[in-house]
Amino acid sequence: MSEERASGPGPARRAVRAIAVAMALWHLWVAAMGPPVAMIFRALHLLFALLLAFLLVPARPGRGRPGLEDLLLLLLGAVVTLYPVWTYEQLANRIPYIDEPGRLGLAMAALGVLLVLEATRRLLGWALPATAAAFLVYALAFTTIEPATLLDQLYLTTEGVFGSVLGVSAAYVVVFVVFGSFMERSGTGRLFTDFAIAATGRSAGGPGKVAVLSSSLFGTVSGSAVANVMVTGQITIPLMKRTGFRPAFAAAVEAVASTGGQIMPPVMGAAAFEVAEFVGVSYLQVTIWALVPALLFYLAAFATVHLEAKRAGLASLAEAEVPKLGTVMRERGHLFVPIGLLLATLLAGYSAPRAALVGLLACFPVALLRRGTREGLHWRVLLDALEDGARNTVPVALACACAGIVIGTIALTGLGMTLTARLVTLAQNSLVLALVITMVAGIVLGMGGCRPPRPTS
Repeated sequence: MSEERASGPGPARRAVRAIAVAMALWHLWVAAMGPPVAMIFRALHLLFALLLAFLLVPARPGRGRPGLEDLLLLLLGAVVTLYPVWTYEQLANRIPYIDEPGRLGLAMAALGVLLVLEATRRLLGWALPATAAAFLVYALAFTTIEPATLLDQLYLTTEGVFGSVLGVSAAYVVVFVVFGSFMERSGTGRLFTDFAIAATGRSAGGPGKVAVLSSSLFGTVSGSAVANVMVTGQITIPLMKRTGFRPAFAAAVEAVASTGGQIMPPVMGAAAFEVAEFVGVSYLQVTIWALVPALLFYLAAFATVHLEAKRAGLASLAEAEVPKLGTVMRERGHLFVPIGLLLATLLAGYSAPRAALVGLLACFPVALLRRGTREGLHWRVLLDALEDGARNTVPVALACACAGIVIGTIALTGLGMTLTARLVTLAQNSLVLALVITMVAGIVLGMGGCRPPRPTS
């Protein structure tokens, strides 16, 4: 992200900043005031995601800026996502699959599905859009479903692209990711790193343990593996290499520790919000359930680093490099306050987006309380936090929209019941085998899903 800003201002850069800031502010306003009807809310969420996707990742990245084809796709993306907003009354009063959507409606639906697949391919690679395309081919080639009926399901109802999965991204993910961006920009990332160094830097293989502990702490406010690596990895990987860790092992420790941040409460990855939505429980309950496996994950990573350090005879950090824990807490400990406010708001029974909003609004005021943490804070940092938060949610929004294509197709074709029956048969009523099969499916669908967007000038 710093590489992009270093390339200097330009029309595309200014457009990305304006759209991203507008996206973040709109979702924060919705978190405070309540969302509009589902179709309009999710369509506008997808509008921001498509606009940013075609600006951030041009068709020809070597050129460094969007071309005419990207601008055309951007314009088409705006039209097809605003179509459900413009025609909402008509869509709400019609009977799906019975009332004809008309040629314009079908054209918008077909174009919308194609644009979602293309935008997802640009940001996340081929795995997820190829999976969605395979389900579309199955529905059109191996069932009796008409193309018009399929398009009706996928884009003109809330059972496809604009389904509950995209609704989770719009209602929950954006606000929490922006909250994590505010925490990072207000200096909490440095607090976590200094805290981890003070707590573990004096032990054997201290830098590796610093990577595990700092990534677990940053994971509490981020929920993003990529952001975790960018904030903590630039400090911990050089530390590990300097004290004798093999470069490959140092990178592996940071990658594993940062990935675990997605399951570290209270702010977790998008899957946690999906679990809360589908299981029908509160997000607070999901965070409580996730705490034990998250702690076990980091305990295993910590033990692995310790054993590797003992095997290789690695030393700790020099005493001069290890700050005192009391000093760290005295100078920067107040930056933990927004996390405490978030947890307190959740425990008080408020919704997860409202709790994230409360914590977010406290970030910069809390940072301004002490001279050491208020340095460098100004309105541009606030805009940077809004922009970074919005940009980091674009891959999640597109993944959710693309997953909606799969879910809508499965629901329309009845494939879900067939797959469930075959899964039960294959697992022979063994829960462990069913979990293993589900795990393998999750790994396949997750391949290539963590690639950050390429910068544009």
